[in-house]
Amino acid sequence: MESRITLVATEGGLKGQEFEFGGRAWCLVGRSSGCSLRLPAGDVTASRHHCLFDVDAPAVVLYDLGSRNGTYVNAERIRVHDPDTRVDPALAGAGRGRLLADGDEVRIGNTMFLVRITDLVSDVKGPAVDEETSAGQGTPPPGPASRRSVCEACC
Repeated sequence: MESRITLVATEGGLKGQEFEFGGRAWCLVGRSSGCSLRLPAGDVTASRHHCLFDVDAPAVVLYDLGSRNGTYVNAERIRVHDPDTRVDPALAGAGRGRLLADGDEVRIGNTMFLVRITDLVSDVKGPAVDEETSAGQGTPPPGPASRRSVCEACC
């Protein structure tokens, strides 16, 4: 069974947009142009390199990267990540990251995200897809235009 993590922006300049992750990914969030998920430049309550989502679907761990105004999960400020420690989901229990659950609300600056964790059931009766021949054909996945895959938003 394949799992997906979706961050749904419910408040702030990204309101209405969805960011989807599957498998293994890291997503750096902040105002900097070098961030995978870029927050609005006018949101001065968000740091340039604010936080990191460490995704290994269905698990997702959130690390604050020393942001000035903090990163909040369900209105509770999470601890700052120790830069001398390798980012690893196992660290969540050590207080250096926060393991997220379906329905959690994450506030980064003026932006609020709703965390959705879903298990996708594959259709074993459907046609087989030859990844070699279908790769690069540019066919976007079904869904709303505001949904971005990890490849578009966070790589």
